[in-house]
Amino acid sequence: GLEVGNEEFRKKVLNKKMRNEVYLKAFENCNKYSIRTTANMMIGFPEETEDSILETIDFCKKCKVGSISVSILAPYYGTRIREICLEKGLIEDKIYPDISLYYQSVIKLNIPKEKFEYYYFNFNELVYGKKQDSGEDA
Repeated sequence: GLEVGNEEFRKKVLNKKMRNEVYLKAFENCNKYSIRTTANMMIGFPEETEDSILETIDFCKKCKVGSISVSILAPYYGTRIREICLEKGLIEDKIYPDISLYYQSVIKLNIPKEKFEYYYFNFNELVYGKKQDSGEDA
């Protein structure tokens, strides 16, 4: 559950107080002993910028994660992130039945939709520098 590369954002918005150095050391130790790792990342946060997405990508590179799972923020009822989205006028106070079905954000983004989709669909390639093998034979 790394989520984002910016530790201040992780602490203030996601209430995750783990410092980046702890994540780096944990991935280093796992890699040292050949323990498979996965970083669960998320993009599409309120007021997220292209620079903050790139910071998250760079942090994944530094951690040398084995694999990455990328999700798009879904501001579910009962979460602080939904309250933030409502306070900032980034979503309407309604039910979004397809909130996490179509690989797109339901909040008003700070970056163009096409750019956001580029980062989402190419996140792994941007971290690893090449297309990841799907494990399927051609």
